[in-house]
Amino acid sequence: MKRFQPAPSEIDELPPVDVILISHSHYDHLEKDSVQALNSKGNSHFIVSLGMGVLLKKWGVPQERITELDWWQSTERNGIRYTALPARHDSSRTLTDHNQALWSSFAIEHGSEKFYFHGDSAQGSHFDKIAEKFNGFDIAFIENGQYSEHWPNNHLFPEQTARYAAQLAPKRFMPIHWGAYAMALHAWNEPLLQSLPLARSLGVNPLTPLMGQVFDADTATQDWFAEPLESSCCTVY
Repeated sequence: MKRFQPAPSEIDELPPVDVILISHSHYDHLEKDSVQALNSKGNSHFIVSLGMGVLLKKWGVPQERITELDWWQSTERNGIRYTALPARHDSSRTLTDHNQALWSSFAIEHGSEKFYFHGDSAQGSHFDKIAEKFNGFDIAFIENGQYSEHWPNNHLFPEQTARYAAQLAPKRFMPIHWGAYAMALHAWNEPLLQSLPLARSLGVNPLTPLMGQVFDADTATQDWFAEPLESSCCTVY
């Protein structure tokens, strides 16, 4: 699997990472070389969905630096609380390990601040439970891409992304899962062009930083993705 746009930085350019949060085992979310490179940089702790630890240990991550969570289980590190939440997706890396590890979304809480990481998930009743339990987020990172009518139970369509963002009631909504790997036939920027107008009409404030841009909840962003990419490699599938 290859990115259609270059990564904004190399792993060796990153500072030591305190916590690495991994939602599920698909190759676009879990990559052996990246895990091993991050593991070699220091004492990063991996918080992952239930069943993923065996693979991380196989790749050299010590057991004491792995925490596996089932849905609705939580763990705390350095005053930050991480809770694994339901998702509607699947997991596998080969033809023989289908759904042997769990797939999750996550809530991250520190004091009064709350963040939501959607991972991969299609629409489902679990969204109602998450919205009810957390009563709003500071930033919600929600999947917005790689959808298809051929796999409607794996990913959100743009309209669903916008409506789920409104349901979660975040101060800012950041669409993810659209600007790195092409795994569907839609144009690379179609998810944002379709979801953001609806999200804005529903009162949701989008956050769309440039790839590699450092941002926070107050960062002002523009619809830079509406312009064609300079490289012709990524404009037509």
